[in-house]
Amino acid sequence: ACDECRRRKLRCDGQKPQCGRCLDTGVACELTQRSARGPKKGHLRDLKNRLVYLEALLE
Repeated sequence: ACDECRRRKLRCDGQKPQCGRCLDTGVACELTQRSARGPKKGHLRDLKNRLVYLEALLE
């Protein structure tokens, strides 16, 4: 979604160079690259704890 559609929490049609919503409202249609999200907080810790537990069961 373009920045304006994302800000308004609306579905963007993704048309280039300007989406339909930005074209209708006369707003500049810009797309900011977002970085990929990492794992949720604590997820890696939980996986490590589970690994330690399972390895202990195998011994």
